[in-house]
Amino acid sequence: MKPRPVRRQGGLNGGLAAQRGVGLALDVGYVQYEMCGAVDGPVVVVLGGISASRHLSSNELDGTPGWWESAVGPGRAIDTNRYCVVGIDYLTRLRGRPNQSSHPRTVTTFDQAHAIELVLDAIEVRRARAIVGASYGGMTALAFASRALGRVEQIVVISAAHQSDPLATAVRSIQRRIVRLSEDAGRSSEGVALARALAMTTYRTPTEFSGRFHNEPSFGDGGVTFPAEEYVIARGKHYADRTAPKDFCELTLSLDLHAVTPEAIKVPATLIGIAEDQLVPIERIRELNRRLGGRSQLIELNSRFGHDAFLKDTYRMAPFIADVLEGSSLSSIVGRDEAGESAHARAALGRYGEIPQ
Repeated sequence: MKPRPVRRQGGLNGGLAAQRGVGLALDVGYVQYEMCGAVDGPVVVVLGGISASRHLSSNELDGTPGWWESAVGPGRAIDTNRYCVVGIDYLTRLRGRPNQSSHPRTVTTFDQAHAIELVLDAIEVRRARAIVGASYGGMTALAFASRALGRVEQIVVISAAHQSDPLATAVRSIQRRIVRLSEDAGRSSEGVALARALAMTTYRTPTEFSGRFHNEPSFGDGGVTFPAEEYVIARGKHYADRTAPKDFCELTLSLDLHAVTPEAIKVPATLIGIAEDQLVPIERIRELNRRLGGRSQLIELNSRFGHDAFLKDTYRMAPFIADVLEGSSLSSIVGRDEAGESAHARAALGRYGEIPQ
């Protein structure tokens, strides 16, 4: 069977009759998803951080770059010539039932997992080959594996653990307070931009910043600014242009409320952790690996990009993702030596390179 590249988009209304007759009682409004790749191939669900979307990669019907262009596509780690790849837009609001209190319930990673179940039902897929999740997507993959027994063969969890680290929670709590203060002042977009700028300092590492920016100040009408400051502020403004304050607060709170019991997860799991990650310390991922209830492996990598390594150093983890999807045994992947990893990385980089800054 020669795979035929396709792309489909759709939406599911969890409380009403939805596509292909699917109708489930779920406190959500609208779940949007996108499919691309081999129409009859094994299904791989791909999930990213809170800023990710259902559009994973450019394709024949939508040539715009997706958020994980370096990992999803023909001949890439998640090969659309071989797999039917599914992405979703995260839920940011829950629709309350009449007997609920007036206080809205925060969206959880379990709600995102339920949304994925809805999508799999709608596209008539009983069991996905894998869920590959990074950051918030990794948390969602863990939530899915702990509740949707038999719906996925394996999970790949990148830069995520069974619960948030207290220091990361503290930083995100400050970000939400910045947004709320800015909303009170009628400057909500500026609040999101500043909160995201602060977040950028946790996504990367001191090594990356010191190698990338000098610390010479610039003097202008707006006062004194520094190159690193200009960078994070620019990234914050870009994010604020497409993100509502409520959505930002909802999803960052969902990160902090995330909690799964590792022992309840029986699905084979591949964990990829970054030693320099400031948001998800490697020791927390090691603990997850020790406590998982099924077969698991932990791959530890170094990257000056820290938490953003799944976006900026994709080519280094691509060989491991590809091996897992192809069905390589856990022991064969764990046993790869550093030289072998580098050879795979160079080959992968030659195929699709890195995402631009």
